[in-house]
Amino acid sequence: MRNNFDDGNQWSLDKERKYRRYLNDVATSAVPYGDFDCQLFFCEGEDGEFEEWLRHSVEKVYRSERDTYERLPLLQGKIIPRLRGVVKYEVTVPDACDDGSTVTETIPGLLLEYVSGSTLRQLVMTWTARDPPLPNTVLATLCEEVVKAVDRLSDFDLLNRDVRIDNIMIREPFVTSSSSVGELTIVDNPVVVIDFGLCRFRGENEDEASWVKSKAVADETGAAGVVLQRLVEDFVGRGVWVYSRVYSERYVLVLDDD
Repeated sequence: MRNNFDDGNQWSLDKERKYRRYLNDVATSAVPYGDFDCQLFFCEGEDGEFEEWLRHSVEKVYRSERDTYERLPLLQGKIIPRLRGVVKYEVTVPDACDDGSTVTETIPGLLLEYVSGSTLRQLVMTWTARDPPLPNTVLATLCEEVVKAVDRLSDFDLLNRDVRIDNIMIREPFVTSSSSVGELTIVDNPVVVIDFGLCRFRGENEDEASWVKSKAVADETGAAGVVLQRLVEDFVGRGVWVYSRVYSERYVLVLDDD
């Protein structure tokens, strides 16, 4: 989060003190609490409000991630990692306040299955250097499995605004061979989608038109498939695999002529 919004600056005791000062000012009504959920809210600068905005944003990402795993038990251990548990750990910060007092914070987290493998980007970029080499038909099958996995998540009324080839893992080993005939077979569930911090499920009262519009604009399968096809063309060759637009057409955005 700091890499994206704080120029990669690290936490510091000075930042912590400004943050505690801001919380105290809010508690005493000296300043209003920021409307951090408003899409128009923009916070910048090294002050306590910015630190609280960061904390609030990280908490939203955590809640989204946790909610996604908890509501998708049927997919855990298959196309998403298995959720082992919800954990908490304490962090003690000495001299965190202006009066020199110590503060202890409880940080929530998720204990997830370890997926042995590489990201989809890494797999494609190193495909031609594999030793022993694998036929490009195997890569094409994996690419198709990637799009199917992303599309499968939509069956559960999930909208993911952070579908990227860096957020998709390929399990290793992803093929098995028959010693008798020498045929290669793709293992079950070779594709694992990770990072659900920018996800949401369809609202209880969200009408079909609004949902379809949101899904069409996000075009999750296209976000993976189009970028993946270009990457394969750049590092492996043209025609190895082509993304089928049929997946993107699952949610068609019909514009109102009015």
